Amino acid sequence: MHIPNDIQSDYFMLGTVERENQFWEPIIDLPGTVKFFQFSGAWSNKNIGRVGWHSYLSYPGFKKSVESSWTDVTFAYSVNGTTAWLDNTATWGGACYDNVNADYTYQHVHFYPTSDGTTLDPDTLLWDPPKCAMKTRTDGYFYVPNLAPSVLKIEMLFDNQNIVGDQIGGTSPYSTITAYPDGKVDIGDVAFVSNKYGLVEGGSGWDYMADVVPDRKIDIRDIAIVAKNFGKFGTYIIDLTEVKVTFNTGEEKLPDSDGFVTIPQGATNFTVKRNGTLIGAMIIFW
Repeated sequence: MHIPNDIQSDYFMLGTVERENQFWEPIIDLPGTVKFFQFSGAWSNKNIGRVGWHSYLSYPGFKKSVESSWTDVTFAYSVNGTTAWLDNTATWGGACYDNVNADYTYQHVHFYPTSDGTTLDPDTLLWDPPKCAMKTRTDGYFYVPNLAPSVLKIEMLFDNQNIVGDQIGGTSPYSTITAYPDGKVDIGDVAFVSNKYGLVEGGSGWDYMADVVPDRKIDIRDIAIVAKNFGKFGTYIIDLTEVKVTFNTGEEKLPDSDGFVTIPQGATNFTVKRNGTLIGAMIIFW
């Protein structure tokens, strides 16, 4: 959380109700899209004077007050041109600095000046919300969902058999992910998986979090494994050191410091290991 100094504004502006609004009034709730960012501290009061500088936004979020909890900004659009807030307010070397481009890697928005002065088109989607989530068993086996994900994130790990089947009940940090584990297997988990009985991947009502035995269908095996652990509980591992993801394409990848791994082209399944041992995981896909 950024605490402004004496000469900085004490607000964090997220967007406007209308793109053409020339007053750029700050808003409290997002109207569905984020039109621009004002991030205190990530600025320069003069032209840097060279190509190749970088600025990153990782997991952007906002608070309505100091006491409130963080709300993730799950997707955002680029802005540029005369109606863009940054172009209207940021001065680089005494004038609006319009030779700025933007790209993204995982959840990192990457802004940089370009030698030819090109920029992204206005309202280019910078990053999408997560496509889906999966949590299977302690054997660390997953298939790649048929949603064309390009990136996965290891959210957390577990080697405790007691929490196999803990699929819902927790508070999800992602607006598009509703099923999130809470550390215990209870009637909510049993009902969640049971209500998906008979569904196959891609069908109406499908949820990857219900596919505890990962085989692209929800059947008696998924229900049985949850029922077997009814009433049990445990804790999750957030330390991702010595974790490796092995894809069926033969590629082995280490997650970055945030748990992200790029999915190789053609990969259809993978396993997660920690210190060389298979381990269960909660996986988010983009």
